[in-house]
Amino acid sequence: MPSDTTTPAADTAAEPNLGARTRQGMLWSAASVLSTVTLQLGFGAVMARLLDPGAFGLVAMCLVSLRLFSYLSQIGLSMTLGAVQRSTMTERDLRISLGVVWAASGASMLATLLLAPLAGRFFAQPAVVPMLQVMSLSLLLAGLGHVSVNLLRRQMRFKALALVEVLSYTIGYGAAGVAAAVAGAGAWSLVIANLSQALLSFSLAYALTRHTLRPAWGRAEPGHWRYGLRHTAISFTEFLSANADSALIGRLVGDAGLGLYNRAQLLVYQPVEKAAGILTRVLFPLVSQLQGDPAKVGSVFLLGIAVTGVFGASVSLGIHAAADEVVALLLGPQWVQAVPVVRWLALVVPLVFMSNIAGVVCDALNLLRFKLRLQLAGMTVVLGLMMALSGHGTVGIVQGLVIGETLRFLAYFVFLAPQLRYSLAEGMRSLGAVATAAGISLMSVSGALWAAQGAPVGARLAAATLAGALGLIVSLLSLMGWLSGTRAGDVGRRQLPGWRFLSSRFRSAPQTVKAFQ
Repeated sequence: MPSDTTTPAADTAAEPNLGARTRQGMLWSAASVLSTVTLQLGFGAVMARLLDPGAFGLVAMCLVSLRLFSYLSQIGLSMTLGAVQRSTMTERDLRISLGVVWAASGASMLATLLLAPLAGRFFAQPAVVPMLQVMSLSLLLAGLGHVSVNLLRRQMRFKALALVEVLSYTIGYGAAGVAAAVAGAGAWSLVIANLSQALLSFSLAYALTRHTLRPAWGRAEPGHWRYGLRHTAISFTEFLSANADSALIGRLVGDAGLGLYNRAQLLVYQPVEKAAGILTRVLFPLVSQLQGDPAKVGSVFLLGIAVTGVFGASVSLGIHAAADEVVALLLGPQWVQAVPVVRWLALVVPLVFMSNIAGVVCDALNLLRFKLRLQLAGMTVVLGLMMALSGHGTVGIVQGLVIGETLRFLAYFVFLAPQLRYSLAEGMRSLGAVATAAGISLMSVSGALWAAQGAPVGARLAAATLAGALGLIVSLLSLMGWLSGTRAGDVGRRQLPGWRFLSSRFRSAPQTVKAFQ
């Protein structure tokens, strides 16, 4: 084990050429996203044919419960995040954070073992209890892995992060899960897949950082505790709002209904989630180091929601239009009841991930008091809407989610305007690009499906995918037009790979605003 005198968190993230490191990070993250999404869709299609919806529903109940029992460990994880967020980080900062990680993650694992029967009673599913108890080990693995991954992010070692993500999913989740399912393990094959992925992710990230695992029990910096406790409260409210839909469906509809919902989430969230991760991985360290200049941070934020929103709207509205074909080909005919759920969930995707970008900015700028208040208010509104519409079943619960997420993002958007010194008119240009992308995707994919009527399902989906890809290209070019002459557009021209090349083919990129010198 490395000596205590080693400082694993050397401030390589403070190198002068921040723009070059940002571009390199986005390229590696993009490669990771492309690989992971392809693998997830492939393994997901295989597992959907090996297991029934009830198996996915049981494990989804375990995951909801696991997240609830793990919220105590967020104190340690958030203290580590608070240490990483600072401009300088010492060995002592890391070891004290590790001490809290060990204690909080261990306590969460013990709480899960003891309280698992409560989850079984809530969902009226005794099979949840032993599964949840076995999966409690992932809490400790996730806590330690979080430390190593955050150090890699701080050092902006995006190639290493991409390696960890792709290998841990391919070998840990995919290969192990499929092998177990083929062997007849049923729902337990998903438990095995989740545990092996967590173990491999931690092992790889630690091997690349080789930081000490020995905790210290001295007094932490007061700022770390404030950051950690506030972030924990925020994480818990985020957990409630993010998992209330699954908890309600599991409680009211049962394991089969939750299984349908869980697979619908995979189809509509995963492609955009991984792509949005490209920005959020780079955004946190970048914004942390630019926090002394709110105007620059505002430009990065507007560019972030524009790019994330355009991509999210293009992909999710295309899935909305092609829901029948997507479900039939990727899940199989036994999953046809998931089609209306996919259609409604697709509408919420761009809103969720644009809100995530806003949340990352709040984390990096330490605007945690506002974020906590917004999450509490948003949780109350979303829960109220979902409960009010739960009489319409799973679709009604999702409709409440769509309305609630719309209100949440608008609250972020309006509050951050004075904080980051952008005008609402400037911000509306980013949102205009997102609305344009949604319309282009919906029309292009719907038109392709209409033209391919009567063709086999694979051919229809291929035509829809091609039309969606062309629509995405048009939407990205349109994005450049919407942001032309803005600070956000100039940041894109300077920082995003390919922006300058594409903009030179479409229109001249503005040269008058110099957001980054």
